[in-house]
Amino acid sequence: MSGLQLWINTAVPVTDSAAADWAAERFQGTSSQLSGQVPLGFEAYCRILHRPESSNDVPPPRWADIAAETGAIVHPAVQWHRLLGGTDTDKDLYASWRGFSPRHGQLDPDSFAALLPHLVDATPDPEGTVFGFWSGHFDVRPGESSGFTQSEFDTARYTLAGRKLILLQGNLAAMAEQVTQHPQTVGRFPMVMWPRDRSWYALSEIDFDSTLVGGRTDLIESLINDVTLESFRVPPDLDLSCWGDTVN
Repeated sequence: MSGLQLWINTAVPVTDSAAADWAAERFQGTSSQLSGQVPLGFEAYCRILHRPESSNDVPPPRWADIAAETGAIVHPAVQWHRLLGGTDTDKDLYASWRGFSPRHGQLDPDSFAALLPHLVDATPDPEGTVFGFWSGHFDVRPGESSGFTQSEFDTARYTLAGRKLILLQGNLAAMAEQVTQHPQTVGRFPMVMWPRDRSWYALSEIDFDSTLVGGRTDLIESLINDVTLESFRVPPDLDLSCWGDTVN
């Protein structure tokens, strides 16, 4: 049905109009707050910082590596421009550090591959996982790049936290296997994911340089303790705006 099925082999469009209502009903606050992007009601939440990326083959530094040189403090609400010592949100917001810039909208393949097994372990029914893709991406719109017909695209489109998404239901374990074995061939990652039992919710909002996860305490602790990921336990009212870093 869709080119996205290259890596979610069992994916089908979600056509139940109430499929995403549970999440929408649990948002609270502004779009720059965690609680305005990830539903309230989970035991714990974490923020996974996206690895910086560059156009060369130099291994990406961790945010903590950069902080060690800039004198900044890496903490749950750290912001990239403040990590570099910038104060002008207009000029410094997307500044680079030695050619590295923060990745927005999705984790790098290695970090995504590290995240998925934790989500699979926390999911009793991985085949019933919902994946949401922002409908504005060129490779998700109807046509040859996505494989969607206009009818399929319209039927599976929902709005969550102000973003129009295409929702598919597929096998999280199959995705994890594909990403782990061939991380560089996967392409577009979901913007949002949750299992059928709604026990967790993972979001990589297209304008954020971090991925947010809400779920049981044991899941969040496993993510924080994964040395591949650079993550922090955070409160649901966390301010993710450019003004949210009040430490640096």
